Amino acid sequence: MGLTIEEKKKIIAQIIWSFINSLFIFKYSYRVSLTAALICTAIYNIVTGYLLFLCSKRKFSLPKAIWPWILGGISILGAAAFYFIPVESIRVDRWEMIQIFWDSVHQGIYPYAVHSPAGNYPGPMPFYFILSYPFYLIQEIGWMGIIAVWLVYLYIKNKKLDKESDTFVFTVLLLSATIYYEIITRSTILLNSIIFLIYFLSLENIERQSKAKFYIYAFIGGIIL
Repeated sequence: MGLTIEEKKKIIAQIIWSFINSLFIFKYSYRVSLTAALICTAIYNIVTGYLLFLCSKRKFSLPKAIWPWILGGISILGAAAFYFIPVESIRVDRWEMIQIFWDSVHQGIYPYAVHSPAGNYPGPMPFYFILSYPFYLIQEIGWMGIIAVWLVYLYIKNKKLDKESDTFVFTVLLLSATIYYEIITRSTILLNSIIFLIYFLSLENIERQSKAKFYIYAFIGGIIL
C-alpha cells in the first residue's frame, strides 16, 4: 500500500526540518574545520534520523510526566549558560538592540535614532520591544528562548495527544539544534516564531466564531506581524 497524504506531509516536514538543522550544524562546526563539519553533520543526521524513525514506528515513547522534568533541566542548563557566557562575547546583537532601545527610552531619547557601536539601529517594531521589556528589566534576554520552549510544551499538552505522538513532537523539539543556539546567543527569533505559530494555528476555527472575535484576531495578528 502507498503512503497516505498525511504520511507524505509528515515525511516532507521531517526532510525540511533535517535540512535546516543540518545546515545549522554544518555552518557552525565548519568554523573548526571542514572535516569536523562533515562528521558532526553526519552524526547528527544518523542519530536524529534513527530516533525519529523509532518514534514514527511507535517503538519509542516516554511518559508524559517526564517532559516537564526534561524542560526543567534545559532551563537550568540555559541559566548556567547565561551565567558563564557573557552576552558581550556573542556576535548576535538582538540583546544589544533591546538594551539600546530601552536605555534610550529611560533617558528620554528617541530610541529609533540611536545606533549600536556597529552602526545598527533598532528595528521599527514597537510591540517587539514591549514584549522584550520584562527581560530587559531582569537584564537577561535569554529567558525569551526558554519561555518559547515552555510555550510549545503547554500548547502540545493542551492538545491532549497520545503518549507516542507526544514523544514524537517533543523529540523533534529537543533535537533541534537551533533551539539551543537561540537560548545561548540570547536570540529572540524562537519566541517570536512560536507566538506567531500558535496564533496562526488558532485561526483554524475562526470561521465558527463571532465577528467580534474576528476583529480581535485581526488586531492581535497585526500586532504580532
